[in-house]
Amino acid sequence: MAHEHISRKEFRKLVMLYWRSGDASVKKSLLFLFLSMGLVVLSVGTNVYLNQLGGAFMSAIQQYQPEKITHFAIILVAVFVTFSLLGAYQGYVFSLMQIRWRNWLTQHCVAHWLGQRNFYQLETFGSDIDNPDQRIAQDVATLVNIFSALILAVLNSVLTLVSFAVILWNLSTPFKIPLGGHHLTIYGDMLWIALIYSVFSTYATFVVGRPIINLSFWQQRYEAFFRYNLVRIRENCEAIAMYHGEDREHAGLKQKFSDVITNFIALAKKQRRLDIVTGVINYSNNLMPTLVALPGYFAKRYDMGGISRISQAFGVVSNALGVFITNYVQIAQIIATSQRLQSLLALEGAAKKVEGGPALAIKYQRGALSAEGLELYRPNGDLLHPVLNFAIRAGEHTLITGASGVGKSTLLRTIAGIWPFAKGTLVLPEGELLFVPQKPYLPEGSLRDVLIFPKLENYDEEKIKATLVDVHLAHLVPQLGENINWSQKLSLGEQQRLSFARALLQQPSWLLLDEATSAMDEGLEVALYQMLFERLPNTTVISVAHRSTLREMHAYVLSL
Repeated sequence: MAHEHISRKEFRKLVMLYWRSGDASVKKSLLFLFLSMGLVVLSVGTNVYLNQLGGAFMSAIQQYQPEKITHFAIILVAVFVTFSLLGAYQGYVFSLMQIRWRNWLTQHCVAHWLGQRNFYQLETFGSDIDNPDQRIAQDVATLVNIFSALILAVLNSVLTLVSFAVILWNLSTPFKIPLGGHHLTIYGDMLWIALIYSVFSTYATFVVGRPIINLSFWQQRYEAFFRYNLVRIRENCEAIAMYHGEDREHAGLKQKFSDVITNFIALAKKQRRLDIVTGVINYSNNLMPTLVALPGYFAKRYDMGGISRISQAFGVVSNALGVFITNYVQIAQIIATSQRLQSLLALEGAAKKVEGGPALAIKYQRGALSAEGLELYRPNGDLLHPVLNFAIRAGEHTLITGASGVGKSTLLRTIAGIWPFAKGTLVLPEGELLFVPQKPYLPEGSLRDVLIFPKLENYDEEKIKATLVDVHLAHLVPQLGENINWSQKLSLGEQQRLSFARALLQQPSWLLLDEATSAMDEGLEVALYQMLFERLPNTTVISVAHRSTLREMHAYVLSL
């Protein structure tokens, strides 16, 4: 199965986005990062001291020296406490850096997803980029937390490797290999054995664990598909219940989760192979240094303290070189999430591809909405509507009519700037345009927030209440401050009346309604339109509708 790929250059660019952004939080994040690195250096130094102290402690035990044992034990306890404190504060300071990085990158991804209406193009015109919600909410956290932790792990490994390699070198004894009449002397035998052992272990882990990267990518994708369908059922619960479609949806969820299970089993099998290899390596880490040091012990070059130091140093060097082994699964996750985030942030390419169709020239003119040689196309390039020429001046309330599928709603989308498949010239009026679709959007929040959407400023409370009464929604006045799922609670007719309340409150210069009264009876429809014309004398109303009763409510008719 193919999936998105990310190059090293793209990966570096993704990781450095925050640090090169110039955001005010970067300086403080750098301070926390350097503090964390400094604490890592202190921890490594403490670990080196522990190696020396541990060797002396074991030697005192071997030589039956109770006073020295007590002395070293007290020092060991103090060093252990210090070591623990360093680790705790390093983790705390590091988490302060991570949360700032994640916050900026999350906001950056959200802005990019919403910018240039990328979110609309993804859902409307189709794309290989699936589940942007998961990429923003989960993948950003995975990249920041795991990658930053891996950076510290590498730093710790490098410092540890250098420090304990010196210890191993000093503890090693020259090893002579007879060659004919001569001898080949090898210095630092303990260090070279540790290096060879670690390189072999790392290579074996890479070979066995490589398939996990691709399987991790698909596991995240299948999990996201399953979660998306659960949310979709929740959002459309009434319609599904009315159709008695529970069995059909259950079958769909079962299939989606079947993909999760199948990929998970494949991932578990590969993980099992990796666990076997890493398990053997980890257990041999405990035995290998002792076996390597035994000849020196039997030759009385080391005492028990020396073996203890060699064992610890050998294990530490092996683990430092094996940072790839211990973090292989995390590295696989980083690669998978980076691929998904890079695809999301490359949405500009998709937008340009969509806009790369027939060119549409947009101009602006005070008090006029017109089109000259306007042609509308489907996304596949087929002509949806031939040449359109019209002119609507301010105050000329116009009804757009025509058979279903002729392009009425598409014309409004083009005017709104969200339909790129058009060519010709479109002249838009200067001033605020408010679009009211057939199915209104009710955002999360209180009913008051729903009414003023997409505005941010507050309106007079009494005016809001009076407007609700005017659109025959007086029963909702006591619930103005309630935060519930209004799109589920209200019927389509009530939602459409809320849209009229929005228009009355916001008083736009131009109001474009697309089948905005389809769920109302004709009497209520006429009453609300009359209210619009009376309350908003400076608003030009353009409607898309099929009902003949609305012809009398508009001065002009544009027939497609």
